[in-house]
Amino acid sequence: MNNLIRKNRLKKEELLVDETLFSIANGFLGIRGTFTEGYGLNFEYNQTYLNGYYDYYNYIYEEYLTGFPQRGQKFVNLLDGQKIEFIIDGNAINLSTCEVLSLNREYDLKLGMTVRKIHYKTKENYEFILKEKKLVSAKFKDLIAIEINLESINYNGEVLVKSFLKESFNKEFLKNDPRIHGSESKHLEITKVSTIEHQINSKTVSSNLFTASSIIHNNDEFIYEEHDNLVLGKKVYDISTSKSINIVKYIIHTSSLYNNEYLSKHEEIKEKVHNLQFNDLVSYQKEYFDLFWEKSFIKVQSKTNIESLLNYNLYQLNSSGGESSLHNISAKGLSGEGYGGHYFWDTEIYLIPYFALTNPEKAKNLLMYRYKTLDKSKQEARNLGYTKGAKIPWRTINGDETSPYYPAGSAQF
Repeated sequence: MNNLIRKNRLKKEELLVDETLFSIANGFLGIRGTFTEGYGLNFEYNQTYLNGYYDYYNYIYEEYLTGFPQRGQKFVNLLDGQKIEFIIDGNAINLSTCEVLSLNREYDLKLGMTVRKIHYKTKENYEFILKEKKLVSAKFKDLIAIEINLESINYNGEVLVKSFLKESFNKEFLKNDPRIHGSESKHLEITKVSTIEHQINSKTVSSNLFTASSIIHNNDEFIYEEHDNLVLGKKVYDISTSKSINIVKYIIHTSSLYNNEYLSKHEEIKEKVHNLQFNDLVSYQKEYFDLFWEKSFIKVQSKTNIESLLNYNLYQLNSSGGESSLHNISAKGLSGEGYGGHYFWDTEIYLIPYFALTNPEKAKNLLMYRYKTLDKSKQEARNLGYTKGAKIPWRTINGDETSPYYPAGSAQF
């Protein structure tokens, strides 16, 4: 099994592409491959997605016709719990304040985990090596775990660590990007902030889906504060050439989308996290992916890299959905906001054959999603004048047609 490896890719375009390539998901929850310490630049957007978690926005037609959808649906970014700043003499260590001497990134496909090592040099000529391991748990579907280690090459002193749970930035998109809709609206509102529980509760504005989000660190000495709808954990560490900083951060997201008792489920996962080590989660990942590759690995007799490309794509396909009959697999999986998190009408044609051969339970879940939304498909056919049959939505999340483009939205009967 060849892992995906990228080195010294630091241009904006390369970083944004690698955010997608190094995205991690478990079918329910997904995050893009951003830097935990951030870029410190204007295109820094940590993105976290829950499969099927959406909000509405209104369509406006110059001329309305029977059968036109009245509102759209889109992915909603969950609260961002990834960000951790390392501050020395008032300056955070990141791309905007430091020179990067080297950057190595690896996607460990046997563990479902990304590994990053970056060598920073500050303007004061202090050098640091930051190592990051990141995973979305295959065992605890509501859990993200990040391990960060900061080593000093030539600095001895204090480092202020600031760890955040906050609203995600509303990402700006090209106005003429046909994959993006409804992004200019606010889709998530905060309902409760608790520094004691390190938790923020939120809901979608129109679809009324609720989420609880919290952060936990392996060091109990963090001091937590509330600032404008965010929770900030702070701690001052001593670092030297012989003493590094190690932080494990756990991020939990539970939602009413999958469990009406999502608040009690949240507390249950917190209890489990307090008894976990990061390496325990890595061991669970290995167990899961050993079984996955036993059934899915494709061997290609070729001197090209076709084998690696095929298996990387199978890995991402398996991580994109099929864990529950309450969701399907969207066009970009859980790797980005393109296509708004929509499930398209032809999903089964491309995905079911693979899952039927390797994971029949996921194949069944994908089909059960269509079965559970079949009444909406039948009603859509009636709306278009058909007395029987069903019209599968061109693009949807909750089962209603959400494509405002009539030639596409009405094309499949």
